[in-house]
Amino acid sequence: MGKFIPVDPDRLAELVKAAGERDAFAQEVARLEAELTNLKSTADRFEVENSILIREINRLLVEVDSLMINPTSRLLRAEREENDRLKAEVEDWRNSNRVKAVRIEAQILDRLVELKKENSRLLDAGDALAYAARHQMAYETELEGWRAAKSPTPSNNDNPTPRPL
Repeated sequence: MGKFIPVDPDRLAELVKAAGERDAFAQEVARLEAELTNLKSTADRFEVENSILIREINRLLVEVDSLMINPTSRLLRAEREENDRLKAEVEDWRNSNRVKAVRIEAQILDRLVELKKENSRLLDAGDALAYAARHQMAYETELEGWRAAKSPTPSNNDNPTPRPL
């Protein structure tokens, strides 16, 4: 048995409500963990797609370089410039997706930590409430005995002092 922590009767309803919310928070934590797993798999897919695009860009660069045997051709120069522009655009896109994924993952992890703290707080409150409910009857019996011992009765005149709790 743990140490008794007195519960204010006025707060008992609040503790009962908190215990009811504990299951909702546990479900929310499970949902967020599943969402985090899904986001991680999405990020992995983006990495695979990015690597495929990079290989394709490298292949095209080799192909352009092989076509650039005659660098005086305006058409080939324009193609090379367009290819360089597209390569830079793909690199920018890849970097922005990485930054977004990291930011989203950090937000989810922060929220998960908050929810775990709240879940722990609610579990502690629920444990205190359960403890108080289990021991409430015993304390009421002790209180009635104390009150009976405190007020002298004809059968209790021999021992006028109340017995300790």
